[in-house]
Amino acid sequence: MVTHLGWRWIFYLAVLIELGCLLLDCPKASGEWAEARGQRFDLVGTFLYVVSLFCLIYGTLSHKEGSSHVALIASGSLGFLIFLAFEHRCSSPILDMGLLIHNRVFAFSNLATLINYAASSGMAFFFSCICRW
Repeated sequence: MVTHLGWRWIFYLAVLIELGCLLLDCPKASGEWAEARGQRFDLVGTFLYVVSLFCLIYGTLSHKEGSSHVALIASGSLGFLIFLAFEHRCSSPILDMGLLIHNRVFAFSNLATLINYAASSGMAFFFSCICRW
C-alpha cells in the first residue's frame, strides 16, 4: 500500500476501519448512557479543550518555523486554565474538578500516574537518542 499509494494512506485506512468499528458499536452502546439520561453534553467545555490542546500540540511541534509557536503555546495554556475554571462551574462537566479538589486519594494517584508516564516517556526519548549514536 505504501509503495503504490503513499504513506498517508495508512492513516486514511485507519480512519475507515475506525468508522466501521463505530458503526458496528453504536447499536450496542445505547445502554452505556443510561446513567447519564437527562444530563446535557458539555459542548463549550469540549470546544475549549479541543482548541487548547490543538494550540499546545501545534505550537510545540512548530517551534522551528518561527516565533508564532510561543503565542500558540501561551494561548493553549491560557485556554486550559479557562477550561478548568469553566469545568469547575459547569453542571455536567467533562472533567469533574470536584474529584481532584475534594478526593485526595484520586488526586494523588493521578499525580503519581502523570509522574510515571513523564518519566517513562523521558526514558524512551533518552534511549532513542542513544541508539542513533
